[in-house]
Amino acid sequence: MKNIINNSKYFAFAILLTLGFSACVDLEFDQPIASGICSSDAVVNLTIAELKDMHVLGTTMDITDTIIISGIVVADDASGNFYKKLIVQDETAGIEVYFGATDLANSFPRGTEVFINCTGLTLSDYNGVTQVGTIEQAVIGDFICKGSTGLTVAPKQVSIGDLTADDISTLVQLNNVQFNNNSVSSTYADPVNLQSLNLIIESCDDDSEIVLRTSGYSDFAGFVTPAGSGSINAIYSVFGSTQQLFINNTDDVNFTEERCGGATTVTSLNEDFQDNAENNQDINIEGWNLEVAKGTRKWRGKEFSDNVYAQATAFGDASEEMDTWMILPGVDLSNQMVLSFDSQVGFPVQGHDGLKVYVSTDYTGFNFPDATWVELDGNIANSTWDSFEWENSGNILLPVEAGKTGYVAFQYTGSGADNGNGETSTYGIDNVVVEAQ
Repeated sequence: MKNIINNSKYFAFAILLTLGFSACVDLEFDQPIASGICSSDAVVNLTIAELKDMHVLGTTMDITDTIIISGIVVADDASGNFYKKLIVQDETAGIEVYFGATDLANSFPRGTEVFINCTGLTLSDYNGVTQVGTIEQAVIGDFICKGSTGLTVAPKQVSIGDLTADDISTLVQLNNVQFNNNSVSSTYADPVNLQSLNLIIESCDDDSEIVLRTSGYSDFAGFVTPAGSGSINAIYSVFGSTQQLFINNTDDVNFTEERCGGATTVTSLNEDFQDNAENNQDINIEGWNLEVAKGTRKWRGKEFSDNVYAQATAFGDASEEMDTWMILPGVDLSNQMVLSFDSQVGFPVQGHDGLKVYVSTDYTGFNFPDATWVELDGNIANSTWDSFEWENSGNILLPVEAGKTGYVAFQYTGSGADNGNGETSTYGIDNVVVEAQ
């Protein structure tokens, strides 16, 4: 990184503290803020790390001393994933700088060298992340101006397990990682309801994971996550004890390599979801894969009367079509294996038989769209059943194929965007058993 902590570095403060930065920029609301190059006699006198060392987590401190820091903008609000803040980093640390203004990227885009007069600002934190601010729109020129532009910051290459508090609010690069099975083919966030989402990035080298959090207001919220593996450049952050990443845009996600890992196999399976699913959260059970062919929704946990089960529904969904799959770990088909499960339908729409069950012997964990899926017959919930009444499927024989692995999948199809006339029946699955006959 360019050396930006230099006591001979001057920038546009006309008279330090008494006049602030007001002489640096003739701030007019109809002009770009802080558009000039800093050039005066105020001196950078503290690194970002030294500024952060002054702060005690959980406290708030008004800065009264003469403190001037500088750094390079490594995250801005251009995509909407960062709101009213810039992430500024020097060679020692990074920090969140908060503003009472938006469209900051117009004047301080990524790669811009900025100089910040901290006198009169406040040091605080939010769930473990140190912040300095707030710089209001009308006085931006009193606190910040910019130097060189078009600079680059090399991200620190680090593994998930080696991230520390010193890396918070800095640009990092994780290599040989991918979205886990439940976050693949998902949208980065919920652009319809403008809700943020937490997706999971997993390491291909060990079992470590980290959250990628994306705002529903970001301009890439509706983009679908890639299935491959590779590297990601992101701002490292925390929310309490939860490690998080934030990206500027999807160009930061370079998952172009073949996906690591693969489908999981087991000798038998008995899942009642009671301890392995959470109410209104996507199913996240080790070895189970969720695939979305149409729409954005996935199979989710549902709790009713102390019973937890898996549920899929198009009710309230904005997608014109919904096609979502829940795929079980594979089992050896060399000997006769038997599948059974309980199913139900809720609020059935006439003719909406939206639940089907399949088995595949050529699914690998990576080839869902191209795998061959053979439909299985059994006593399976349909639109003629009484609402929310559980029934067992009976024993469903899986094909016997020596040396082959079979993957059972539950498919839900429906539609929720047809002005209240869609196929919105809700289907539930519980007590899934796969065992030798």
